[in-house]
Amino acid sequence: MNSNNGKTKFQTYLSHLGDSEASKVLDISIRAVKAYRLGERAPRLTDIPNIVSAADGSLSYACFFESASCE
Repeated sequence: MNSNNGKTKFQTYLSHLGDSEASKVLDISIRAVKAYRLGERAPRLTDIPNIVSAADGSLSYACFFESASCE
């Protein structure tokens, strides 16, 4: 297992930003950020394009499904 305990790059990105900042940057609720970060739920497939766009190059589609080693 990698050093991120199986978290996706998306979860690692959220952890790095913090819930409040991620909420602002990605335009999603703080509660949704926390649920995504903790792996309690995942974004809807229809929401992923908006999140990728808001992340301004920091995330790709694969980062929602693969371990944090994705680039």
